[in-house]
Amino acid sequence: MIRNVLLLMSGFRSVPTSICYWHDVQSPDKPSLLFLGDEKGGIHLLRFLNPSKGLFKDSPKKELLRIFLPDLSHHGDVVSHHYVPNVHRQPINRVMFAPDTKVIMTSSESDRTSVVFTKVTLTGEPTVWSVEQGVKCFDYSAALQLMVTGGCDRAVRLWSPFVTTHPVAALWGHLTAVLDVAIYQRAGQIFSYSRDAVLKVWDLVSHACLKTIHLQFPCQQPSRIPEHGGVPFLLLSPPLSERPHLVVGCRDYLALLHLPETRSARAGGSSGGGGEGPGITCALCNSTLRQVVTGHADSSLSIWDVESGRTRIQILNAHGEEAVTSMALDSSHRRLITGSRSGTIKVWSLISGLNLHKLEPLTDSEVTGLTCLRDDKLLAVGWSQRIVQYDLSVKSKVLKIENAQQSLRIDLRSRIFTPESISSLIKLTVGSFQLGTLSVHASQQILNPIFPQTYYVSRAGCEDCCHSGLNYISKGDMYVGADVLWKSRSGHTGDISAVSQCSALGVVATASRDGGLIIWRCETQRPVLHLQGPTEKGAMPPIDGLLFLQHRAGDRRLRNGGVLVSSQAGSLCFWSVTGQTHTYGQFYAPEQPGERVLSLSSNQTENTLVVSGDTSGRLQIWSIADFGLVIQHQPVCEQPPLLQSWTVQREELVHVEVFNVADQLWVLTASASGSVSLWTKDGDHVGSFGQQELWSITEPATHQRLGLMV
Repeated sequence: MIRNVLLLMSGFRSVPTSICYWHDVQSPDKPSLLFLGDEKGGIHLLRFLNPSKGLFKDSPKKELLRIFLPDLSHHGDVVSHHYVPNVHRQPINRVMFAPDTKVIMTSSESDRTSVVFTKVTLTGEPTVWSVEQGVKCFDYSAALQLMVTGGCDRAVRLWSPFVTTHPVAALWGHLTAVLDVAIYQRAGQIFSYSRDAVLKVWDLVSHACLKTIHLQFPCQQPSRIPEHGGVPFLLLSPPLSERPHLVVGCRDYLALLHLPETRSARAGGSSGGGGEGPGITCALCNSTLRQVVTGHADSSLSIWDVESGRTRIQILNAHGEEAVTSMALDSSHRRLITGSRSGTIKVWSLISGLNLHKLEPLTDSEVTGLTCLRDDKLLAVGWSQRIVQYDLSVKSKVLKIENAQQSLRIDLRSRIFTPESISSLIKLTVGSFQLGTLSVHASQQILNPIFPQTYYVSRAGCEDCCHSGLNYISKGDMYVGADVLWKSRSGHTGDISAVSQCSALGVVATASRDGGLIIWRCETQRPVLHLQGPTEKGAMPPIDGLLFLQHRAGDRRLRNGGVLVSSQAGSLCFWSVTGQTHTYGQFYAPEQPGERVLSLSSNQTENTLVVSGDTSGRLQIWSIADFGLVIQHQPVCEQPPLLQSWTVQREELVHVEVFNVADQLWVLTASASGSVSLWTKDGDHVGSFGQQELWSITEPATHQRLGLMV
């Protein structure tokens, strides 16, 4: 709210529609300039000769000064005025000034005079750009010699200031008119904002869309385009602010986005060729959305496009500064659940990259495994030696609100906004950004905490809400509540290292660092079977991985055979969980002694293959069509046929996965150093995620073949 008005100018023949003020920061005594664009396409130029002493003659310090434009000559010794008519054929919507070249830059929605550069001396011919449907907004960088425009045709165009006939590039992706653009040189990015409250982040060099953010303001209504002012957003950077940020306005709400101060390298791969990035701790493939997701030791998440290797979404500081240690998909494959070294668990949208929920942590111990059951029940295991269950379904969601501090979390159509205090800005971490609304006020009651789809907080306080599904929530932090229904206290005595579930049999398997392997019945949440693997020098080595063979378990003829595979000290053990005898085969997989198998995968629609990745960086593909179906009384049996084997990198493989896309089988590998690669099932290298050259998964000519280390 503006409390004190010190100057009121009137007497304009045409309504001013845009404004720009410039002064010399280094020399405040030098003349400053005020530019006003009006509805008839003209420009008012006011030059203040000594701004440090006052803009007008006898300017009062605290009293209102009224200036009538025709009488401005009375202040001729401190200010001069010039009017340039008919610069544009339509109202001027943006005015900027380039002090280095002394050029006034203006724009309008005229398709003849869309952008005009005029010398402040009013000499020479102006430079004119003509854009079909005109220009609603533009930004200019003198250092980059670059102009960016946006308008009703939904395109973001990049222009050279010396070429008016055609743009350097046109960036498409917005579905409605582009209202504002900004060049963020520090990070090498361009921001664009459209009428439907969608913010896009573009790379200045590659022109690729790095991120799309759907802002959700409380004033928005379904199927209606929100209202915006003449300046939808404002990019602020030092010295105007302590750190760079972007402010986005919608009616009487503001969103604050904190920006990175420098260009950040791509998580999971270098920009130059898909080399090593932040250390990878976990990964998975989402065949439904054709994505690969990687979790990193620096607490970042990267979502990649399988079909091209392009980065879709990057999320920095997903769990603060704690490493991401585990991840899983929900039953719809639209949400990602991640666990951290500090015990926190979060749910993310794989479409937008937004944090949807935070799950109630019971301890601060590391989460080592996550698995989602059919009915959206999530199981989490870790160093707490317990199995904790969460209900991720909307209808039966449980909330816990803690009175830890004056903070508030608002879930606006699956996008969470959290303020640090009632009087502060609401902030939402999205990658390197933070979003929010300004000046919130908490209500005093919880109207419906059992069905929390949307939470609403108004700027002036909690107003009566006539929209269905809007609930109020008071102080505290919001979590999806934890259920300790599983009788895990009587289960493992060591830290739980792995978990896998089998929906066809209704069971869950957990394994521990002390070699314990327990089968649990989902219906009763109780252990039904304890299994013991091979010993090493008289001790039980830790179990590194578990894998249920889902097709076998769903086939009545095969389900009594080896349907569970565990990796322990490099040995792959096949277990039956229904028959009287439980050992159905065991063999040592790595080529070298003393190695361990950290990751297992299988083609789950057939279970004819098992893929293993070990600590030496070796990947192996085994044919198991006829393996593990007959009871084995010998502690070690003959290996199944080895179809393919190659060394990905000479370091441990933390994740391998075989999956089907475009009616073909592909293999994903992720190494501890940060390299993530895609391979054919025959061992041909497709590419590394994050490399500069993109591939087409269906076009072998685009694949980056390597000489394999066999």
